[in-house]
Amino acid sequence: FVYAALGASSLADWVDRVVADKLTSTAEGFVGNFLEEVARILCDGTKVGSGVDLQRDLSDEDTEIFAIQSTTNTKNAGGRRSDLQGLDKAAGVLRAQRRHVTKFVAYLFGRQRTTQIGDVTHLSSEDFWLRISGQEAFLPKLLQACVVLSPLYLERLTVREGVLKEQVASAYGDGSGRIRYESLFQ
Repeated sequence: FVYAALGASSLADWVDRVVADKLTSTAEGFVGNFLEEVARILCDGTKVGSGVDLQRDLSDEDTEIFAIQSTTNTKNAGGRRSDLQGLDKAAGVLRAQRRHVTKFVAYLFGRQRTTQIGDVTHLSSEDFWLRISGQEAFLPKLLQACVVLSPLYLERLTVREGVLKEQVASAYGDGSGRIRYESLFQ
């Protein structure tokens, strides 16, 4: 509906716009999942679930827990609230085991400042990667590694693009290259 309302009248134009947006979202997912896994490997952490993307046991008594976001604008208020509730719940379980818990919201890239909001530290991207890797300026090194690996992501996206274009054209096209607008409302 949005693409048609913004002037996409040919099926090819409409499909290109829809697929580009879906592929952007898919690419963000690939990269975000990869970077989360890199963080877990770097610090020998675990993903325990329930809103905790990374748990890092520093000792038998001290634990850090993280809700991880790709960047600063990836979640709405409800998603952020859910992350904080997940951290609180996990912290309660750990504290019942007599562990000292530090809670963080971490941003894989794009956050410039570290701030404290209540008992949760919102780490800048650089501070997160320094904390996890122990290396200054780790994020630019990680970006270089991602650039080297980018052909693998692009190959997966290209295959997905072809499949998506076929599916969208079949579902919403009229056979002559025009959009069947009534199909948008079914």
